[in-house]
Amino acid sequence: MVIKEIIKKTMRKEKTILHSEKYLNSIVANVPDVIYRLDKDSNITFINDAVKKYGYTAEELINKNILDFVHPEDREKAICKINERRTRDRSTKALEVRLLTKNRTAVPFEVKSNVVRTSKRLLISAEGIYNSKQPVTDTFIGTQGIARDISERIKVEEEKRNLEVQLFQVQKMESIGRLAGAIAHDFNNTLTSILGYAELLYMQAKDSKEVDIQMLKVIINSSEKAVDLTKQLLNFTRANKGNLITLNINDVIKEVIEVSGKIFEKTIKVKYDFEENTSPIIADKNQMDQVLTNLIINAKDAMPVSGEIIFKTENVKNNEYLIKKYPEFNNGNYVKISVSDNGTGMPDEVKNHIFEPFFTTKGEGKGTGLGLASVYAIIKNHNGYIDCISEEGAGTTFVIYLPASEKQVVSEEIETKVFIKGRETIFVIDDEDSVRALIANQLQALGYNVLTAQNGKEAIQRYKNGFNKIDLVALDMILPEMEGRQIYQELKKINPAIRVLLMSGFSKDGKVSEILKDGIKGFIQKPFKIHELSRAVYDTINR
Repeated sequence: MVIKEIIKKTMRKEKTILHSEKYLNSIVANVPDVIYRLDKDSNITFINDAVKKYGYTAEELINKNILDFVHPEDREKAICKINERRTRDRSTKALEVRLLTKNRTAVPFEVKSNVVRTSKRLLISAEGIYNSKQPVTDTFIGTQGIARDISERIKVEEEKRNLEVQLFQVQKMESIGRLAGAIAHDFNNTLTSILGYAELLYMQAKDSKEVDIQMLKVIINSSEKAVDLTKQLLNFTRANKGNLITLNINDVIKEVIEVSGKIFEKTIKVKYDFEENTSPIIADKNQMDQVLTNLIINAKDAMPVSGEIIFKTENVKNNEYLIKKYPEFNNGNYVKISVSDNGTGMPDEVKNHIFEPFFTTKGEGKGTGLGLASVYAIIKNHNGYIDCISEEGAGTTFVIYLPASEKQVVSEEIETKVFIKGRETIFVIDDEDSVRALIANQLQALGYNVLTAQNGKEAIQRYKNGFNKIDLVALDMILPEMEGRQIYQELKKINPAIRVLLMSGFSKDGKVSEILKDGIKGFIQKPFKIHELSRAVYDTINR
């Protein structure tokens, strides 16, 4: 009787199991992951219909060896994992391996598996009683597992890594920008004195020896080069957009080539591939010249013997490449500028650092490492994007995207060196003794009466005592204790009709633009030349 009862219970249990298996088979057939079973020789004994996505049917894979579908480069680690399964039921981690589709395309999978073993125990003794102490037979007969397609996950992780690299690069450039801005501001004060006094001496050197005049010219020219260098440093502050006008980039490129063409060897050819109706851009002409000149020099250096440079322009809209590469990309119309050479190209370890300040592959004394860093900063300052495509031995292409404009192109005004003199009284406020003395000397040389103060407290007191005799205040923006903006606000309380010419080592953007909104009439960037100062003073007094 005991045996009969056990048999009935066993049959009811098997019936339940059959229903359960049917339900489980339905689930297995419809899951998106590949579920499989292998025999002890790694032949496929079961696989679900998820393989249809990869070109197979389940039937055609039965009895095939799983290793035949593993990418050749991954087979060794797949074999190691299979052997590991023979000695251990559980693995410490999943296996990432590339499996081949029917058209032999490699697809990355994450595979989790466990062993299948026989485990039989004599359930019923001769007396009809279950004996848990009966011996067990335990034999490895194969593995079973689940393989998940991780293509999308890898793509997302790769995009995340790229975004992290870009974010790090942006943060690094911004940190360098703040440092460069502080250095450039202090350096500009020093240059103001050097260049200013050299110009004053040059103006008074009519009766001097020719050699002295030539020495002064060298000092002035060297100072002007240093001024250009500080402007490049200021580009990193993202606050030096310069004089923005509407430009046709095709005309700018041709003009730069005409001016810089002498740097090319006769064996280097220049070609143009311009879109006929390229949209205008809004940019600083001098800075665009600087960008193109730097790219031309780099192309020329990459082709020491001979080669070809191609300039290409075209209109683009909502570029998919930009959208993926730059998370902050703004949709809209852009002008794409490509500068390509067929020179030596760059390996990745160089290409990944080319936009960093002071990074250079040129020999000592042949480069500052600021060229491409300035290019990067200028393009960013113009709300644009720049990319470099290069392969060692296969040339380089720099690709620039600048926002397109609907405004009409305007002709650039040519600066003329005119010294405008006057007799008004100018009140100069600057904490640097040498700079304050220089500006006073320059203004006196132009015929003006000059008063000076070195800080806010002194300036406010002197202005209160004689503001009715002062026609213009020349005010430095950065002073200790009380900055230029605070001083201006206090002076304005004394005389609401005050006229102020703001002086700063920074350009007319950022903090400077904020102060100008308060009602300041004029601005001049340090270091400046005498004719620039004379024009700024005249315009501010007569505005």
